[in-house]
Amino acid sequence: MPAHIAEAAAEAHYVNALKAHRAAGALVRAVIEATAKERGITEGKIKAKIEEMAKRGLIREDTKEAAHEVRHFG
Repeated sequence: MPAHIAEAAAEAHYVNALKAHRAAGALVRAVIEATAKERGITEGKIKAKIEEMAKRGLIREDTKEAAHEVRHFG
């Protein structure tokens, strides 16, 4: 995982522990978007990007569902 994505994910965990849930959600959404971009998935909105990552086998089914929950939250 590239450093900029790992750092954003770590920050999301940190702010979530501080109960800054909106900030954590925004950071996780950014991690999802950055991960898709890193894998060459740049077309469409976040829903399509999540589905494409799953279709390509880049994320597991449970990760896909969690990503959609983040999408609904944000």
